[in-house]
Amino acid sequence: MQRGNWRGRVERRRFGDGAPIVIDLTLGRVPQGIGSEDLIFGIIRDATAEISREQHLRRVERLASVVTLVGGVAHELNNPLNSVLNFAQLLAMDEPDPERREDLETIRREAERMARVVSDLRQVARSVREERQEKTLVDLNEVITHVLKVQEHRLRTSNIAVEVELDSSRPQVLADRSQLEQMLINLVANAEHAMVTASAEGRLAIRSRATENGVDVLVEDDGPGIAPEVLDRIFDPFFTTKSPGEGMGLGLSLVHSIVAALGGQIHVTSDPVSGTTFRVDLPGAPEARKDTTAVAETVGIRPLRVLIVDDEPAIRRVLTRYLSRRGHAVDEASEGAAALRMIENAPYDVILTDLRMPGMGGEELLARLRDRAIDVRLVFMTGDAGGGAKGSELQVPLLHKPLDLEAVVRVVEER
Repeated sequence: MQRGNWRGRVERRRFGDGAPIVIDLTLGRVPQGIGSEDLIFGIIRDATAEISREQHLRRVERLASVVTLVGGVAHELNNPLNSVLNFAQLLAMDEPDPERREDLETIRREAERMARVVSDLRQVARSVREERQEKTLVDLNEVITHVLKVQEHRLRTSNIAVEVELDSSRPQVLADRSQLEQMLINLVANAEHAMVTASAEGRLAIRSRATENGVDVLVEDDGPGIAPEVLDRIFDPFFTTKSPGEGMGLGLSLVHSIVAALGGQIHVTSDPVSGTTFRVDLPGAPEARKDTTAVAETVGIRPLRVLIVDDEPAIRRVLTRYLSRRGHAVDEASEGAAALRMIENAPYDVILTDLRMPGMGGEELLARLRDRAIDVRLVFMTGDAGGGAKGSELQVPLLHKPLDLEAVVRVVEER
């Protein structure tokens, strides 16, 4: 440093809590003239937040780069999966042979397992696109307690001791409760897998902490840590260090997507000695309505005239068969234009229509019906990742594929 200034970036640990910080350091010399010693000056700037923001932006960009692929895969899988699941349900209803009924039940269970994978794919895409969710004020401590209760048996049988430290102020966040639960379940599952893989026992700690700008959730484990060379990739979709068959690499990607959709950030620190800590920073909750559970009114069923609009014949067929068994009169159309002609010539109580079809899709069909002032209840169906936002925007109920037949009945018979 005999001439000019020196600039560099160093990593240290903060006094007090020992958290890692990044410091930008500038050192320089100020000449004082002949016969006087030069002055040395230093400028220290905490760059931790800046580095964190840069890492967050890089992760979001990587997620955005695969969202189209993820959404497309989910859509293409949903339609055939829907047929397998629903026809297995229908066949099991009529099968008198117990052994065959059990075989059909196995098909249904495996199809539902596939559906959960598709749901994760769709959730990743939906969160990256920031689709609007039904957000309410949620007690974070209550969600943590619920998730740990659900996971209690699994953690106990894995010899994992659990420590819980919840903020006494009972911090609340404005969020979709199911998303918060999914986020925590995935973080707990990730920690459990890391500890079980490395040892016969482990320690899991979960803490909630109110902060000046919101609330933090910390999930800590004493597992073997995450290798530095892969730490920056753990939130990428389909990236996994697990053995084949143990996971698809969607869990942490889904966590990151949920946190981003809630306006928060996620940070991870890891080393082989102390294990891994995930810290989720969520914004504070403004005044909003409390989380409530709707109670459905039980009403009698009356026969309805229903029109199924979908370009997939198998989906039309299974819905027609199931709704007909409920006593409803069901017609079918393969696209919106044909459906519109049928609606103009006959009254319908309910129209179940796919959002995206060749020719006229569900959104255009709705617009045509509204232009003609045709009063009919319409329900969207979709296998796309972003369909939920469209349904909310147009104030139309939406069913996600693969369809649950009982959910279809509830929507159709709703008054």
